[in-house]
Amino acid sequence: MAEAMILSAVEKLETLLVKEGASIVGGGEQVRGLIDDLRGMLPLLTDDSSTKELAHEADLAIDTFISSREDKRIRPRRSRIEFLTTIDGIRSSLRDLKNDFSRSSAPAEAAMRSSGLQPPPRRNILESQVVGMKEDVESLLQEAIFFDEAAAARWLAASCIVGMGGVGKTTLAQIVYNHERVASEFELRAWICVSSESLSAEEVLKELILQLGIEYEQPETKMVEADDRRRLRDMVFLHLRSRRYFIVLDHVWRDGDLEFVLTAFPDNEKASRLLLTSRIRNIIAHAHYIHERKILDPNESWRLFLKTVFGEYTKCPTHLKEIGRKIVAKCDGLPLAIIEAGDMLSEKEQSESEWEIFLASMDLSSTSAVLELSYHKLQSPTIGSCFLYLGSFMEAKTMRVEKMVQVWTARGEERNETDEEIATKYIDELINQSMLEAKERSDKDNRVKHCYINYNLHRLAVAKAKEEIRFEIRGKINDDRSSVTVKSRHCVMYCSRDEFDYYSNHDKHLVSLIFRGGGSFDATSRYWMSFKLLKILDFEGFGLKSLPDMIGKLISLKYLGLRNNFIKQLPRSLGLLEKLEVLDIALNFMVEVPNIIREMRSLRHLYMSDIICLLPLCVDALKNLQTLTYISVDNWEFLGSAFNLMHSLRKLGIQELDRASSVRKLFATLAHLKNLDCLFLRGSPYRGMLSLNKLCILKRLTRLKLDGLLTELPSAINFPPNIRYLTLVNTCLDEDPMPVLEKLPKLVFLKLGNAFTGEKMTVSRFRFAELEGLCIGELWNLRNLQVGEGALLKLKMLEIKSCPNLETLPEEIKLRANNLKELKMVTTKGIARKILDAGLGSISRRWHVDIKP
Repeated sequence: MAEAMILSAVEKLETLLVKEGASIVGGGEQVRGLIDDLRGMLPLLTDDSSTKELAHEADLAIDTFISSREDKRIRPRRSRIEFLTTIDGIRSSLRDLKNDFSRSSAPAEAAMRSSGLQPPPRRNILESQVVGMKEDVESLLQEAIFFDEAAAARWLAASCIVGMGGVGKTTLAQIVYNHERVASEFELRAWICVSSESLSAEEVLKELILQLGIEYEQPETKMVEADDRRRLRDMVFLHLRSRRYFIVLDHVWRDGDLEFVLTAFPDNEKASRLLLTSRIRNIIAHAHYIHERKILDPNESWRLFLKTVFGEYTKCPTHLKEIGRKIVAKCDGLPLAIIEAGDMLSEKEQSESEWEIFLASMDLSSTSAVLELSYHKLQSPTIGSCFLYLGSFMEAKTMRVEKMVQVWTARGEERNETDEEIATKYIDELINQSMLEAKERSDKDNRVKHCYINYNLHRLAVAKAKEEIRFEIRGKINDDRSSVTVKSRHCVMYCSRDEFDYYSNHDKHLVSLIFRGGGSFDATSRYWMSFKLLKILDFEGFGLKSLPDMIGKLISLKYLGLRNNFIKQLPRSLGLLEKLEVLDIALNFMVEVPNIIREMRSLRHLYMSDIICLLPLCVDALKNLQTLTYISVDNWEFLGSAFNLMHSLRKLGIQELDRASSVRKLFATLAHLKNLDCLFLRGSPYRGMLSLNKLCILKRLTRLKLDGLLTELPSAINFPPNIRYLTLVNTCLDEDPMPVLEKLPKLVFLKLGNAFTGEKMTVSRFRFAELEGLCIGELWNLRNLQVGEGALLKLKMLEIKSCPNLETLPEEIKLRANNLKELKMVTTKGIARKILDAGLGSISRRWHVDIKP
């Protein structure tokens, strides 16, 4: 998105004016002029290469100037002159571009209006190619159309089918629309496709009038637009007022006048129904039922592929099965992609070599065109740029949202307290628009912890990022060195274990550099010296064994990801990274950390595990630190009273709690942390945590995780009084924990993992009044879960994972099963079926059921 680049450049320039003032360039007039020129381009903006190149040049010039101001070896006058020259060149090019646009824009706009541009055409899926929709159809008929709630069933109900582009929403709606019972029980039916950007409320209403057979006379005089809309709306309303109707609005976006169109449908107590399809989950408020159309599982994907290529399930030559499975895997369960790939292969020779060639250069242009529409419909350029950066994450892998947010935030020049909160909202918006899938949500506030991007959308993010933000992928088998951009800003580097390949002359403009593949490379000191603009450096899972001392020369670095490597020692030069905000060295077994952390004054998030410190780490000077996990209890005690300076600390992880004296002292110090909201306590795997009765003094704490052996739980009055989210992991309690936990008055979420060794757990009558989520897992001996009358009244989510002896659910949960929004079972199919058949099978489709062998 060129718009995103220009807005980013404008924001940086305005920040520069505030920080540098008149010292930049003779009063800053030229900078202000460039800001005005850039803003003047916004109304005329197109995504052609010229506009994007100028936006990139402005962004790069600003980063280079800021970096040079911090480099004492470069004279200030020299940096100002270079910056001035670059600005003048950009302004001159912008003026030329604006003049060219003025000469050519009028005929182009006229042609666009006359052509009535439409989104890329959607390929209709033939009925013979429909796979995996039987349960979806039954759910929609039961929950959206013919639901049996006596009071609500009489009224108009609007339901939605949501999901990513190409997943089969329209096909599913067509099956429901043409269903025999729907056709016979509704007096009037109509199907309106509202996918076109130019399809106004008037056009939707006119199409409804045409399909419903309403007499329509064109007014003799041209009416005011608002009056014409109301007249059309009233015609539809009056015609439907006394009839039972079923209307489908297909492919709905936010930019249409949907709210006005919806007022044309009367609520006439005839049990009429509206059904919308959309990629946007919250497309209408107060939907009666939202049905998410999921991608196909591997077996369904293979069936659809075989039907498309061969016309039947079993006709697949043995020599093509392996390569066929690889092709299907790259389609990642998306029906549109599977069908497009199948259609293309059906016209090719059925030879292994032909299919191998197809796999190597698999180009699904129709699928990409459909998905690209979602990208162009994103509500803001900033969200669009965040989507583009998803291309730098590993495809077909679950992503940590915490890392995504921190990386997005690190790209910016200036930093404020709300950046991460805003970035988290961008995650939610991408999920809402079906461009990301939520895989796991937090037990704290229901925020997404892990998410997944479909392979087809990841491929789109990579392609668009190469066009829009100078993104590169190097080192893959199909990497084309001739296409390397001279001024790349973002790069993913794939390295073999034998050789490290790099282009030092191309890397000096990089903002982010991410390493993938093997962990052996021998980059020179000169190579690392070139990264003056680098803000993000990530080696997660790379297999890195050592970090060069030259890392301290990366003066602009904000994010350093070293998680899950084999690093034995951190270099002392890390202490020179004064701008570093995130340091992740977790999952490096027994890495030695020198006492340099306190020198990183900008640090906000520090992740560690199993570290070695010859001297205690002094983290008390980090006034901006918000996250600290994990630090040993001995190291924490060493801080003495200095912890009082850590005013921003919100999340803290303490490990090695195996002495009663340490635990008592710990709680006394934690009580002084005014903003501490989340606490993780990890004990020894062989010695239990003791003296937890002083937890009650942590009055501000709302989230608590206890990981390690416990001889007994504290009493209910000794838990933090405001605790809302509680996790017990590996506590291996001998006694039933429920009599204590059910008395915590504000508990909203409870997770028990390997927390209890007994066979029976009992929840008393009317207990857990506020509990909405319950997860029980790895309770290997549990056979009987009892729930008393009136307990768990607000339960919405229940997860049962790896409890092999629990073969039935409590009757109290069965009676209120309709209130559950999610039931997740990770157990054997036999046990799952037994639970469902015991009075739950008839309504199991209301839940997302995840059954794994």
